[in-house]
Amino acid sequence: MFNWLKKFKIEREIALDRSSILRQKKYLNLLLKILRSQGENYHNPQLIYPILIEHQDKLDKNFALILQQWSSKAFLTLNRQQVSNLAILIHAFSDCIQNFPLGNRANNLEIAMSGYLTVLEIYTAREFPASWGEIQNNLGNVYIERIEGSRAENIEKAIAAYNLALTVNTRAKFPLKWAEINANIGNAYNHRILGTRADNLETIIQHLNAALEVNLRAELPFYWAKIQTDCGSVYKQRICGERAENIEKAIAAYQSALEIYNCHDFSCYHWLEIQIELGNAYCNRVKGERANNIESAIAHYHAALKASNRQAFPLVWAKIQNGLGNAYTQRICGEVRVNIKKAISAYQSALEIYQPHKFPCHWREIQNNLADIEKMTDVF
Repeated sequence: MFNWLKKFKIEREIALDRSSILRQKKYLNLLLKILRSQGENYHNPQLIYPILIEHQDKLDKNFALILQQWSSKAFLTLNRQQVSNLAILIHAFSDCIQNFPLGNRANNLEIAMSGYLTVLEIYTAREFPASWGEIQNNLGNVYIERIEGSRAENIEKAIAAYNLALTVNTRAKFPLKWAEINANIGNAYNHRILGTRADNLETIIQHLNAALEVNLRAELPFYWAKIQTDCGSVYKQRICGERAENIEKAIAAYQSALEIYNCHDFSCYHWLEIQIELGNAYCNRVKGERANNIESAIAHYHAALKASNRQAFPLVWAKIQNGLGNAYTQRICGEVRVNIKKAISAYQSALEIYQPHKFPCHWREIQNNLADIEKMTDVF
C-alpha cells in the first residue's frame, strides 16, 4: 500500500523552489522519514515515537508549515491512489503527534492542526464523511488544548469543528461517537470565554444530557461515569434554576458516578474527588435536615480521608482536611467544644500542604476560618 514511499524523492517528485529545498531540507527529510515509518507501522502508529524523540528539536512551527506546504503540493503531483495513501499517513501522523507526550506541547499541537487541515483538502464531507467527521472531532480536541493564538478564538473554533463532526456522526448511525462529540461540546462550553456564563452552563447541561441518552454505561462505563461527574460539576455551578434543585441534581450525578468508580482500582483518584464533591454538596444542601446533611458531608470526607494517601495525593488530602474543617465548624450534632477542636485540627492539617508561598489564597481562607473559630471559642 505504501511501497511507493520507499523510492520517493522530495526534490524529484515535488517541484519546490531549489533554494527552499536547501534551506528546509532537514525538515523535508524528517517528514519523509516519518511518513515512511508511518507506512511501515500503520497498524501500530506509536512505533514512530523513537523518531519523534530523536528529532524533537525539529518538531517546531517551521515543521508544521513545511508539512502543510509540501503535502498540498504533493496532492497536486501524485496520482489518485498515492494521494489517498498520503492522506491516510498524514492523518495517522497527526493523531500521533497530538498524543505525543514529549517535546514542546504547543508545537506538537500546531503540527497536528496543520496535518488535519491539510488532510481536509482530500477528505471532503461528501466523499469521505466518516474520515471527515473524525478529523473535525480531532481538530476540536486540538483547538481546546491549543496554546498558540487567542484562547477565546480557539474555543470557538473547537465548538465549530465539533458541530461539523455532528453533521455526519448522527445518533442513528453512530450513537457512541455522537455521544462523545456531544460530551466534547459540553467540555468546550465549560472553557468558553465568550457568551454569558449562565448560558454556557445551560448549553453544557444540554449536551451532557444528550450524551447520556445513549446507553454509554453498558458500552463505556468509565466514560459514562466521567460524564456523570461532569454533570455534577455543572449543576454545582449552575446559575439558572432553583439552587436547592441544582444541588440535588449534582448529588444524584455524583452518586451515579460512584456506581462505577471505586477506591480499589485505577479509578481511586476519581472516587476520592467525588467523595469530596459530595461532602461539599451536602454542606451546601438546602433540602433535608441541616444536621443530617452535615453528618453526610462528614461521612463522605472521612471515607475519602481513609482511602487517600498524603504522599501520593497531597492536594487531595489537603482539600479533604479543609472540607472537614468547614463541616465540623457547621456541625449541629455532638458537643460544640469537640467539634471546634476537630475543625481546628483539620484546618491545621490542611495548612501543612497549603503553605502561604505556594497556595496563598487557600492559606488566607483557612487563616480567616481559624480566626472566626477563635471568636467562637471566646463565647464559650
